[in-house]
Amino acid sequence: MEALGSFRFLSVSRADACVDFQGWVPTRDDLAGMVCPAGYRAIHGTEKCDQTFQYGKGDTVLRIYDKTAELEVSHKGWLRELWGHCEGYDPSEPVYRMEIQLRRNTLKTLGIKSVAQVIEDPGALLDYGLRWAELRVPTEDATKTRWPVDPRWTALREAVFGGDPLKRHSVASNLVSLDRAKSSLIGLVATAGAYFEEPDYLKALQRLSFATEVLMMEEDIDFAARVEEKRRRILSGDQ
Repeated sequence: MEALGSFRFLSVSRADACVDFQGWVPTRDDLAGMVCPAGYRAIHGTEKCDQTFQYGKGDTVLRIYDKTAELEVSHKGWLRELWGHCEGYDPSEPVYRMEIQLRRNTLKTLGIKSVAQVIEDPGALLDYGLRWAELRVPTEDATKTRWPVDPRWTALREAVFGGDPLKRHSVASNLVSLDRAKSSLIGLVATAGAYFEEPDYLKALQRLSFATEVLMMEEDIDFAARVEEKRRRILSGDQ
């Protein structure tokens, strides 16, 4: 750290941390059990196979992708040399990368303000990413957050970090209060009533609720996961 000089005092607006692994080639079926509060999820690849899975696109983003395939474009040959120093590396097998990208707002809630903090413990950022988006084993339980954690995810998390998980800090609120939520609901139902030409509050609410349920099914939105994420923010004081 001393070699960084004054660099260690610089603030940080974005941090990226990653871990490369072999022995598991993630597929759509494998990642169907991903539990994550992010609404945005994308899969990129070729006609033959999927190569990149992304969760989130704002302050917190997690990607899982075929790093070996990416090297064919980036030509970062030095990575193969680096992998060669890792015990168990098999050059005939693909290498996948799990990468977490955290921007200023998320870093702030985690109490990370300087470049030095990021460099000192990147494993903690990886651990946070693997908890923010957590791969679970699907069961018949309709609530995904009750599914057991996939042992491959646990092994990956334990390989990169063994300390105490980062905790969210109380910051300026961006989660509306319950009173504000009730007030907003009146306006939203009134808007729906205007579109549906329905002046009765309960009937307008029912029609809006039905339309919303259809939307959640079409976009595969996990309402329980959204509730759990907001509940964690309330309990942590991030209201």
